[in-house]
Amino acid sequence: MAHIPHEIIHKILLRVPAKGLGRCSCVSRLWRSLISDPVFLKQHLCMSIACQDVIDLHLIATAHESRFYQIPISPLLADNHGHSITGVVDITPSDEDCSIVGCCRGLICFETDQLKLVVINPLTRKIRTLPTVGFWKRAYRGSIHRIVYGFGYDSVNDDYKVVGVCSRQVEVYSFREDSWRMLGQIPYELQICQGLYVSSVGALAWLTESKSVTDSEIVAIDLASEKWIQVSPLSGAEVQFDGLYELLLGEIGGCFCLFEHFGGSHLEIWVMKEFGVPESWAHMAGVPYTGRLRGRLSGGREYFEPVWRSKDGELILMCESALVVYNLTSETHRYPVVTNLRLTGQAMVHMESLVSPC
Repeated sequence: MAHIPHEIIHKILLRVPAKGLGRCSCVSRLWRSLISDPVFLKQHLCMSIACQDVIDLHLIATAHESRFYQIPISPLLADNHGHSITGVVDITPSDEDCSIVGCCRGLICFETDQLKLVVINPLTRKIRTLPTVGFWKRAYRGSIHRIVYGFGYDSVNDDYKVVGVCSRQVEVYSFREDSWRMLGQIPYELQICQGLYVSSVGALAWLTESKSVTDSEIVAIDLASEKWIQVSPLSGAEVQFDGLYELLLGEIGGCFCLFEHFGGSHLEIWVMKEFGVPESWAHMAGVPYTGRLRGRLSGGREYFEPVWRSKDGELILMCESALVVYNLTSETHRYPVVTNLRLTGQAMVHMESLVSPC
């Protein structure tokens, strides 16, 4: 391959999926040097994000025995059954449970039941254990206060950050600084859930606690400026519904979304086309819970949560042990079965990359 210009090799490798680059690095010293170059890795990541090739995308889901499994998106979109597991994300000892804080640009942040935070790249298996958050070094140790976290990327400073909020006190961890910093206090109580990373603007968003679901506000922290902002919720008349009504935040196609769950009745999806601009809220789709789809609702959870949308308008929905692919155009459902795996609820989409958490 000595006759192939380096520029051509560079362009070819930029189009190879992240998993394939690992094998390509074994071809020659030249290829290994090119693939390990930080500039190349950043270019490859940017191209992967822009293309959103389904071959790089996986569903990370919890299953039996508190394990996290990596399920490829592409076979889920195929009209067949019996999808197999391609890899297991297991970053903690077998006797520790964990939950996902968030995933971003190929990295996944977990909180273990020992209150540790770890960030892993499941493709390279590299792992980073974060220092203990300051809350536990001060007055909150042993108290009943719960810390909520969010994980995301600050593109202005090229830095990955974890934000922790406890009893309205805010701390931020910077990968570059490898330390936690106090950011002061916020005037609202956040709901007990992980912060949603809005990749299009580099922010983490939460819903606030309130007496009524419809009174909840949306707040977000800009990871570059580390300033909090209020995001205008949906405007309009009060919701008239006798059953369980819930609001959840999400991101579909790089856009910030709000999911309205009307008990076992239906789901409405709203998208904010321009983050922070109230007039940019637009209705994306409605999903009626009819027939077999309604029968998939299990336990006390009466709604499906959108996880990902394809360019062809297919929506992957998750509800406890049920996984559904809903076609927004034909309004039809498919029910992919993941063999030998009993899903248990938490799921999000993860894009493979060679980004190192260390």
